[in-house]
Amino acid sequence: MVLVSLFNGSSGSSSKEELPTRPKPERSAMLTPAIQLHPLTSEDGLLVKIQPPRGPKDSQLNHVPCDLVLSIDVSGSMGASAPIPARPAEKQEEFGLSVLDLVKHAARTIMETLDSRDRLGIVTFSSRATVLQELTRMTASNKANTLEKIEGMRPLDLTNLWHGIRDGLGLFNTGEEDRGGRVPALLVLTDGMPNYMCPPRGYIPKLRAMEPLPATIHTFGFGYQLRSGLLKSIAEVGGGNYSFIPDAGMIVLANTDTPPIINVLLEYQHFTPTIHRAVAHKSALDVSSPLDPAEIAYHVSRSSLISFLSILCPLNAEFEHEPWLTLPDDLPEYLRELAATLPAADEKFATSHAGCRSLMLDLCGSPTAAAAGAPPASWTGQIALALTNRDHYARWGMHYLPSLAGAHARQVCNSFKDPGPLLYATDSPLFLTCRDRLDAAFDTLPAPAPSIPPPGKGDGAAAGGSPPAPAAPVSMWRYRDMDGTCFAGCAREVRIGRLRNGMWALTPKGPRKVAAVLRTGVASQAMCLVGSGGLLVTPWHPVSMHPSGEWVYPKEVAKRSIRYTGSMYSILLERHEDADAHAILVNGVWGVTLGHGLIAGDKTMEIRVHGFLGNYDKIRRALGTLPKRSGGVVLGGGVTRDRETGLINGFRRPEMRYVKALPTGQMKVVVYD
Repeated sequence: MVLVSLFNGSSGSSSKEELPTRPKPERSAMLTPAIQLHPLTSEDGLLVKIQPPRGPKDSQLNHVPCDLVLSIDVSGSMGASAPIPARPAEKQEEFGLSVLDLVKHAARTIMETLDSRDRLGIVTFSSRATVLQELTRMTASNKANTLEKIEGMRPLDLTNLWHGIRDGLGLFNTGEEDRGGRVPALLVLTDGMPNYMCPPRGYIPKLRAMEPLPATIHTFGFGYQLRSGLLKSIAEVGGGNYSFIPDAGMIVLANTDTPPIINVLLEYQHFTPTIHRAVAHKSALDVSSPLDPAEIAYHVSRSSLISFLSILCPLNAEFEHEPWLTLPDDLPEYLRELAATLPAADEKFATSHAGCRSLMLDLCGSPTAAAAGAPPASWTGQIALALTNRDHYARWGMHYLPSLAGAHARQVCNSFKDPGPLLYATDSPLFLTCRDRLDAAFDTLPAPAPSIPPPGKGDGAAAGGSPPAPAAPVSMWRYRDMDGTCFAGCAREVRIGRLRNGMWALTPKGPRKVAAVLRTGVASQAMCLVGSGGLLVTPWHPVSMHPSGEWVYPKEVAKRSIRYTGSMYSILLERHEDADAHAILVNGVWGVTLGHGLIAGDKTMEIRVHGFLGNYDKIRRALGTLPKRSGGVVLGGGVTRDRETGLINGFRRPEMRYVKALPTGQMKVVVYD
């Protein structure tokens, strides 16, 4: 949705003519785009709401055929070590993988998800650019050749970013003249600052001289030594998105950001006063119902937040964004004023509307922190963390905030941690399907061979001795961690039956450790099928479609009901005072976990309230009476109920003859470890 300021011309007439309108034909919301115009009641703006089709005609939800070119930095710094992301006070684990190793794995992931309808080209750049592969159809045999070229990349010397971009765009002007409807996109992956053959007049003037560009340009900056303002400017000129990636996990999202329609332009003109009055007249807008005030508050607040973040990264004389190097002393006070003026901060919106809530979580870490008067230094939102701590800002904030602003401006999901971007496209079956395919490919492809030899011990091997042992294989999902001062990209999904205590699971409040897993065998149990990912859940187990959305019963949103025989799982996370920290993401749906703390209240207002299931201490005691297995797995045989109220008040022990027959759970949980 776009916020456009209206032309405030004076009118020479006070007449109110009713313009003729024509009825809209009824068309499928799944396949038909729609546009609505909503003048603000404050009369100082216009909301343009463009609703794209919810899904394509293709029932298989295949991605749009595309021409992709990867322009990959192979300068010497790409050979630097890429340890497993660690949480504060934890030691980073080294597995001998370099930044380039992870980028190569991401390139293999993208290649794996392409098919014969798509073409892939590859350019590498160091002191000069090299075309490794022209745009080539991704047939099975061509994929094998492409894999060899990817595996052959090695870190070299300097960083000639311009030639990497130039030669990458050049691939779209060669080969097949007819693209056959394929969407072109250039993905530029770099870890640092260009230091060789930089255009004397600047990158942006040089790029603009090449317009119209043959493809959108998406830029990905790895690590913390970045010229992030330049990467953001290149992406803006190229009509793409800039993403800051402390590690390589999030790159698997690149392909899902390629839209089926590009270069869409909204033209808005200043009219004469008479025409202006007619255009703004509500009857001429043909809108069946006014926009929800909460949605207006969300988009006005989103626009204000983008404007604020843009101030921190202004354009210089070369039309390149240049982040502030230092923060002013009064910035925390400015943050407080910003939060106070955002319509989304109104408690009735921040606690009930998913969009407003997500913006306040991005900013403050809590939907009510600003309204409660808490000082910005105590806020836990990523924006506040970046701007109230100079060390955070210098290390990651100046690179992360332009990426977040771009995600909100383009309304794209470029992170599975930030609540705001997380909302975008989550209602799109196509997006969810493409994301799941990419995630599965990233996790299941063989890990790259370590390119950094392990450190030797002592003075080296004795004569006839063995060489140092190779590094142990590493699971690629360990390179995805969102528990830190900045996001680390995507998470991986594991089957819920493989959850163990000590593992980190994603919650709406960030990663939390699993304390226990209750495994219960059932036969012909009535279950609800919920969400596009096919979550099977009992009819009365509260679920939510969004991390900050409304909690509902599965029976109210289920596609259908089925009878299930197998294992059911209930999860207990480590204790936390915030009830929202007691939920996990399973097959794309948020499900409440045990011991969430909501034990009293009006159940018509908060369906999670439960005297036993919400009581952390009672849950721990009840689990302590059940048989245990390794990894914190507890075996249950169902529930006990209060004879008078019929409410659950405990767990039954299992009949041991059924224990060994229980199959492993197939639902997938987003985890971090």
